[in-house]
Amino acid sequence: MITHIVRHDRWLVRSSPLHRILLVLLALFIGVAAWNGASMNRHRSETVRQIAMHDSVRYAKLESDIRSVEADGFKGSPFQDPSSPFVVAGRYGGRFMCYPLKPISGWVIGQSDLFPSYHRATATKKAGLILNEEIENPQILFNGSFDMAFVLVYLLPLLIIAFTYNLVASEREWGTLQLLLSDAVSMRRILLIRVAFRFLLFAAALSLLRLLCAVFGGIPVDRTFMSLLAMTLAWSALWFGLSFFFNATVNRHSGDTAAALVATWLLFVLLFPGLLNLVVGRYHPIPSRISLITETREAAEDVKKRSSQALAKYLEDHPELARDSTAIDADDFATRFYTSQIELERTLAPLEAEFSERLQKQNAWVRRFQWVSPAQVMQDRLGAVAQTDESSFRIFSGKVDAYYKSLQEYHTARILRKRKHTSASIATIPLPPEPGLPENNGGDAVAYLVALAALLTIAGWLRLSSMGIGGSYSVGLH
Repeated sequence: MITHIVRHDRWLVRSSPLHRILLVLLALFIGVAAWNGASMNRHRSETVRQIAMHDSVRYAKLESDIRSVEADGFKGSPFQDPSSPFVVAGRYGGRFMCYPLKPISGWVIGQSDLFPSYHRATATKKAGLILNEEIENPQILFNGSFDMAFVLVYLLPLLIIAFTYNLVASEREWGTLQLLLSDAVSMRRILLIRVAFRFLLFAAALSLLRLLCAVFGGIPVDRTFMSLLAMTLAWSALWFGLSFFFNATVNRHSGDTAAALVATWLLFVLLFPGLLNLVVGRYHPIPSRISLITETREAAEDVKKRSSQALAKYLEDHPELARDSTAIDADDFATRFYTSQIELERTLAPLEAEFSERLQKQNAWVRRFQWVSPAQVMQDRLGAVAQTDESSFRIFSGKVDAYYKSLQEYHTARILRKRKHTSASIATIPLPPEPGLPENNGGDAVAYLVALAALLTIAGWLRLSSMGIGGSYSVGLH
C-alpha cells in the first residue's frame, strides 16, 4: 500500500506544472544567492591581499628609510623624521587586523555588511564612538543582501507551502480521496507517507543544489558546510511538519490550508520579529547618538584645555615612566598629544560603557525571547555558524581594542622617553594577535527545529487518530 501511495504522489509531482516551476525557482534562488556569495568572497579575498601587501610594503619602506637616517642622518622637519617615535606611531606604527571571514560567510552575510571587516590600529586611532554597534534586532538581522540565509529564512518556507498545501483537500476536490481510502488505510498514514515522500524529494534536491554551488563556488565541504546543511534540512522539516499539521486540521478546501500556512509564515518571519523590536526598544532604549557625539566633542575640548594635567595623570598611572620624568618635555607637542588622547579615552569610557550596557541588555532580551520564533533562531544560528553574527564581531572588536592598547602603551613609552627608532627596533612593534573566533555548529537550533517538527507531526497525527476509512472523510465523499 505504501508503494501505491508513493507512486500516486510521484505521478502528481511529475505531472504538475506548479512543481516544475517550484524546482526552477528553488534552483534560481539558490544559484543567485551562491553567485552573490562567491562575488563577495572574491572581493573580500582581494581586499585582504591588498591589505597584507600594503602593510608589507609600508614597513619595508620604513625600515629602509631608518637605515638611510642611520647612515646619513636626517635633515628636515622633525615631523618627517622616520626614526622619530612620534612619526612612527602616527604614520607607520599601526597594522591592519582583518576579520577571519570563512568562505561560507558569502552565503550568510549576517552582520558582515554592517560591521567593518578590517581595522587599522595605531597609537592615535581608535573609534571614540560606537559607530558600528547596533542592537541585534530582527529588523537589522533580516535586512541585507540576497544571500543564502535570506533564501532559506524567507523564501524556502513559501516554496514548501506551495509544494504541500493541498495534500488532502485536493484529493477531496478531485474526488480521488475515496480511492486512496479504499484499501483500508487510515488517512493519517496516507498523509504521513505523502509528506515524508515530498520531504525526501525536497531535501534531496536542496542538498544537491547546495553541494553543486559549493563545488563550483569554491566553498569547502567541511564541518561548517555540513552544519549549515543540517540546519537547512531541520528548517525544511519544520515547514513540512507544519504542512502535515494544517493538512490534518484545515483540509476542507485547499485555500484554507494555504491561508493557514501563509499566516504562520507571516507570524514567524515578519510579525514576531517586528513586535519583539518594539518591545525591546520600549523597555531598553539606547542613549541618543546625538547626545553621545555632543558629549564626546565637549570632552575633547575639555581635555585639550587640561593637556598638562593629562600628562601628570598618565605618569601617575605609569610610575615606571615617572622615573624618567626629568627627560620628558611637558611642552613637547607629541607628549601633549598622546597624553591628551589617553585622557580623552579615559573621560569617554563611562559614556561608551553606558551605551554598550544598554545594547547588551537589548541583545539579551532578543536572545531570551527568540525561541518563540523559529525564524529568529534560524537566522541567529546561521550567522553564528558562519561567524558573521553580531557576537562574533564584538569578540573581534574586543581583540582590536586590546591590540590598540598594546600599541598605545608601546609607542607612548617611546615618545615620553624620546627613544628614536632604529632598523632593529621596528621588529619590536607589537604584532596583531590571531583573530580566532569561537566555533558554533548550530546543534541547539537543529534539535529545536526537529523537535518542533516532531511535535507538529504528532499533533496532526492525533488529530487524525479517529479518522480511518470512515469519519468525516467518508461522510464528505458521499
